[in-house]
Amino acid sequence: MRKIVPFVFFILASFTQGLLADSRVISSLGRIEPAGGVVRLAGPSGLGSVIMDLKVKEGDRVAQGDVIALLDSYPVRKAELAQSQAELESARKQLEREKKLGKAMATSASKLEALELQVKASAAGVKAAEATLNLSMVRAPHDAQILYIHARPGERVGVEGVVEIGRADTLVASAAFRGEVADSRGALGLHHPDLLAGSRLG
Repeated sequence: MRKIVPFVFFILASFTQGLLADSRVISSLGRIEPAGGVVRLAGPSGLGSVIMDLKVKEGDRVAQGDVIALLDSYPVRKAELAQSQAELESARKQLEREKKLGKAMATSASKLEALELQVKASAAGVKAAEATLNLSMVRAPHDAQILYIHARPGERVGVEGVVEIGRADTLVASAAFRGEVADSRGALGLHHPDLLAGSRLG
């Protein structure tokens, strides 16, 4: 799919005035960009991370929450999550065994309480590991289209971020500089600095 990026252009518009239908042309320097602007995604871990896997290509549409890229810290943090989940499972099984023994008066209430606290601590460890794992993933903050890719697998994330995204289904023309009005005889007239700002194209 053809890449969509903001670009500079000249907007020309014709107007009529009164019964004389006097042609007027407005020339203004501006750009076309997605409605809502362009968003650069740098990733939760910020600068310095290396892209391990890129899940998208330019032109792809993504939904909110979709994974766009995995950072190099992903394997380690995924392993940490698996370890935390295993510790939680082990703590739960031990608690269940002690509860069964408790019915036969073979275990103390204090020991059961300690095991219950251990289960809670292990569960909190799993949540923390899940949050840390999410820091290794670049996700789409909203439905959008991939406009440009700045960092590919093996490359370090720079100030430009990983990708640029935007809602490309609706484009907006925004005038960036003051325009000049000329009549059909080529004479310059009034200046209109904001006439074309924010004009919607789709």
